[in-house]
Amino acid sequence: MAMAIQTHAQDWSDFATVSMTNPTTPKLTANRLCYTDGRDLLCDSAAGLLVTSGTIAITGISATNISTTNLTVNGVAITGNASGDRITSGTASAIANGSSGYISLTTGATTWGYLGSSATFLPTLNGTTSSFTTVKAGTISTSVIQVGTSTLTCASATSGTMRYSTTSSTMEYCNGTAWTSMGPSSTIVPSFRARRTTTQALTASTATKIAWDTEDFDPNNNFSTGTFTATIPGTYIFTASALLNGTSYSNPEMYIYKNGLNACSSGLGMSSAAVTVTNLNVVCVLNITAGDTVEAWAYVNASGAQVYNLYNQFSGSLLTMGGGGSGGGTATPAGSTADVQYNSAGALAADTGLFTYASGVLKAPTVSATNVYASSVSGTTGSFSSLGVSNVAASGNVSISGVVKIGTTAATCATGISGTIRYNTASNTMEYCNGSAWANLGPSATTPIAFSVNKGGTNQTVPTATDTLLTWSTKAFDTNNNFSSNRFTPTVPGKFIFTLDVGCADAAGYCGAYLHKNGVKVAMSQSPNDSTAVKNVVAILDMNGSSDYVEAYVYNGGGTTINGSSATTSFAGAILSSQGGGSGGTTSPAGSDTQLQFNNSGSFGASSNLTFDSSARNLAVSGSVQYGGTGSETCSSAADYGKNRRNPTSGRMQVCLFR
Repeated sequence: MAMAIQTHAQDWSDFATVSMTNPTTPKLTANRLCYTDGRDLLCDSAAGLLVTSGTIAITGISATNISTTNLTVNGVAITGNASGDRITSGTASAIANGSSGYISLTTGATTWGYLGSSATFLPTLNGTTSSFTTVKAGTISTSVIQVGTSTLTCASATSGTMRYSTTSSTMEYCNGTAWTSMGPSSTIVPSFRARRTTTQALTASTATKIAWDTEDFDPNNNFSTGTFTATIPGTYIFTASALLNGTSYSNPEMYIYKNGLNACSSGLGMSSAAVTVTNLNVVCVLNITAGDTVEAWAYVNASGAQVYNLYNQFSGSLLTMGGGGSGGGTATPAGSTADVQYNSAGALAADTGLFTYASGVLKAPTVSATNVYASSVSGTTGSFSSLGVSNVAASGNVSISGVVKIGTTAATCATGISGTIRYNTASNTMEYCNGSAWANLGPSATTPIAFSVNKGGTNQTVPTATDTLLTWSTKAFDTNNNFSSNRFTPTVPGKFIFTLDVGCADAAGYCGAYLHKNGVKVAMSQSPNDSTAVKNVVAILDMNGSSDYVEAYVYNGGGTTINGSSATTSFAGAILSSQGGGSGGTTSPAGSDTQLQFNNSGSFGASSNLTFDSSARNLAVSGSVQYGGTGSETCSSAADYGKNRRNPTSGRMQVCLFR
């Protein structure tokens, strides 16, 4: 007799009999499953118990090992074969291959993705808003974004992408047809200023190249032996001035040559009046390509004239840049169409078909991050409104629909973070790391540094034949409040252009206009016996953004009155290119090494719970990560598959999948 014990607690147990008609071979057989015919227990035949079309219905199974050739659970077939274990639903299947260690994902006959400990391939990862610690070939974090270099051809499909140009040390973007600089390099902006400290004789009736023997600045090493040779294309401004003296001559002229041809000129025209001293100025804006040369030349019609060793200068600066730089943009990309390019031992390389960017979608085998913050992060296999992962690795471009907010940082710019971007609250500008220093992408859009002042219609009385400081009663504008007490003192460093117009109302001798930097005369314009002409001075000066200042002076030979009309006498200046940092750029970071910085009641704050390891490119957060959702996210087509969100009504995490 055997007792069939039911598993219900606190219940009666029924008994059942086992036939013993054959005591030698009873109907209890070893290693057999037994069943009841409604009255007795039978164990007489395995074939009588299980058949191909038979079904065993069991509420629960608890076992260490279950071995079966074919098993169907809730309509999903789970089968085994020599290559791996398979889970199949319709045309979709997942195969776990024990020999390779990968789980492959298949629809129909096409394997489109795989999961593994060493590598993972999920074809599509989309996001309306995403924050990643590391995207290989660039870095994205809460404080900086690092954009790598690329020789990808700019086309309409890549409009809006950015790259870092090592040729021009600038950030560039694709406008659909060509790579375009976002602004001139601030630390190595092509600019120069040269002077002649000894006299130079001029050949009669022949244009003579002026040999400038002293350089005040030339950060890009473009100026040599009196010639500026461009290495970065763009629009440039050039100024040249010289004081010519000597024996009597007429028709003096000064030129700026581009590639050996006269591009701009200034002079006394065809006047036959003979002079012995004159000051000439010429200003020229030119479109320059890499390799173009620019020089300053002078002309007089008689022998004995010379370039005086004072009050002369030749200067220039880049205004706006063309994309690419010298030789840029001509390399052939690797791989196939849409493949993202990366540097492999100094050459272009691509992971064909695996790492791609097309139609606004970045596809990468692996995305690595300690934490990802997003309202929507879309991929082929899942979608999350709240996503917390320890490692999401990817390489290449990132496409973001929406805005990206860049924070401030006191990190030191070095080669390892070239191309990173930060926002400078001191100068109200975006800055990028060019490998050695933080450089502005361009002058501040909210506070461009510029001023213009005049005398408000009131004449100024000055001592006769004496260099005298000009006073200014009226500001036309002063965008950064840098003009005060008749002097301009900028708080942002960079290259500035200054213009000064002066009218001597009663000059009986020379009338001269002068620019002084830090109390020293640096540029001038003057002419003799002229009480009607307006003297004009133009100069490009390098200002340190703290102590440097510029003032305007006048010399009235034989007279005492300076014309007060704003159309005749005025003083103006504007920044051409700014350098990184600005006032307050040396603020020390808070906390300890690797701790991320944040605004803590107006000061830098840091926490050991939020750190970034730049060598490993790893963002570590000790705490929770919160995700959100609006409830309006769409899940209506194949383009939405893989999106995820937090449902604001139910509070549940949701994923958009194919049904």
